[in-house]
Amino acid sequence: MRSTAPCLSTSRCGDWRSGKPSLKRPPAGRSNAIKFNESRNSTMSMYDRIKDVLVSKLQLNENEITPDSELVNDLGINSLELADLVMECEEEFDIEIDDNSIRGFVTVGDVAKYLESVVKEG
Repeated sequence: MRSTAPCLSTSRCGDWRSGKPSLKRPPAGRSNAIKFNESRNSTMSMYDRIKDVLVSKLQLNENEITPDSELVNDLGINSLELADLVMECEEEFDIEIDDNSIRGFVTVGDVAKYLESVVKEG
């Protein structure tokens, strides 16, 4: 049964010349959805990926993690946990993190910015 409600957006509802609705579907076997594993970089921000590591590996509460969260003061990460975070990030992104750079990691956002720059270079 067709809807008799007029479509106000011709770009989404069909052929603008005829005014007929378009119910086109993707060809069989194709989907408009982005597949998560196709390109993890394009589907998740660096911050989200770091947040996932903090939650899954260090068992932190995801609701407490923001880009401005301080690793030590806000999240209570100690030096061993920071080392774990660094190792997880190195493995996740297939990079090496310079020991001197770690001293500059105050917030989750700092880690994200650093990793973005290293991944782009690599």
